[in-house]
Amino acid sequence: MRMTVPVYRDIEGIFFHKRIEDYLSRTGIIGDASYNRDESPKDNTILNIANPYGIKPCGSLKIEVEGVEDEIPLMRHLMIILNERPIVFPDDEIKTIRDEFERKTPMTVTIKEHDYWNALSNSIRSLERAIYELSKLNQFIHLWRSFNSLYSYIYKRDTGKDSKNMDEQLMFNHFLSCGKFITPKECKDLVELFLSKYDLRQLYELKIDAMMLTKEGWEELIEKGVVQPIEGETVETLKEKRVWKFEGVDWRDFLNREGLDFWERFEEGNYPAALREVVAFVYEVNRNNIFHGGEPLFIEEKTALFQASIEMLYRLLIISIPKIFQQSVSDT
Repeated sequence: MRMTVPVYRDIEGIFFHKRIEDYLSRTGIIGDASYNRDESPKDNTILNIANPYGIKPCGSLKIEVEGVEDEIPLMRHLMIILNERPIVFPDDEIKTIRDEFERKTPMTVTIKEHDYWNALSNSIRSLERAIYELSKLNQFIHLWRSFNSLYSYIYKRDTGKDSKNMDEQLMFNHFLSCGKFITPKECKDLVELFLSKYDLRQLYELKIDAMMLTKEGWEELIEKGVVQPIEGETVETLKEKRVWKFEGVDWRDFLNREGLDFWERFEEGNYPAALREVVAFVYEVNRNNIFHGGEPLFIEEKTALFQASIEMLYRLLIISIPKIFQQSVSDT
């Protein structure tokens, strides 16, 4: 088995090269992992995934293993390691924000001004840490910390209430609803970005494929109306042709997943409400799970959701922080 993976930052190549070497050594699998600087992956690589921001690879990570009879468990473990790789964001956007912050920060501030500059400083520092982290898990944690610093400050400033004792969703909904930091068009773009990475229709197909493997699962598909009897077709040919439909089927009930109201708000054209629902969904299924002791399982659905959450939060911060800069301290 041979696998080549593009590497976008030198430190990332060094770190994951070591992780894979340790895994092969620990499990007694005969193989080799090598990090090749300045060697771009060829077109026939297994994981030649393009960076969403157009960043070119700085090298490639090659994995070669021989003598393994069942490659599926090996591939599963390697993918768990590789799926933890961070999203590589561009340097220029955070540098622009950092430079503007340093240029505008005064030498001395009042107590009121201190809260403003402290919230911005904490948010920018956390955003910067997220960009250069070496795992998606840590990226998400620091992105949420960056967002938290902004929305808790804005809520306390606008209401005069101590943010430490307030419901988190109430505070970030206030931030997203005030109309000062995110326009309806930007709300629409952020929700579209999220949906482009986290496609529930694909999740339906994955669940259908899994249910088709058992008689009970197939019968449930028929019972729920997902698979429609077609004259002249047998169960086997329906499976082969992948013929099914979702009309009249509750998506949330079928996926056994709550908190998907953002789809309805988006279809209605209420983009600010859709964005609030997306952020609430991310808060519930990612932030709460992580901050309360859980850790994401890097299966296909979890990976897609995590990547969508990270990219959406990053873009939300890149949009909103400069707008906070534009306001005077007295306005904020």
